[in-house]
Amino acid sequence: MRALQAAHDLRILLALAELGAVKHARRQGWTWAQIAEVSGITRQAAHVKWSALVECDTDTIVEEVDEVLAQASGFGRLSATWPPLHD
Repeated sequence: MRALQAAHDLRILLALAELGAVKHARRQGWTWAQIAEVSGITRQAAHVKWSALVECDTDTIVEEVDEVLAQASGFGRLSATWPPLHD
């Protein structure tokens, strides 16, 4: 059961890392087509997947995920182990 929880936690961490990279790329002027090419998906899929999230406050997302991980699995707090997702 702990392996399943750890896999779930890793998926969350990877999604946050991916979101942070997409936000950074957009700030650097990358187009959705460029992000999609690197990600291996279509431009439309990239836009649907990330456009709304790029506009929101990722610090709030990290805080919420941090709390869930700390309570659910004893994984620890992201703030202690994970770099900030903003510039």
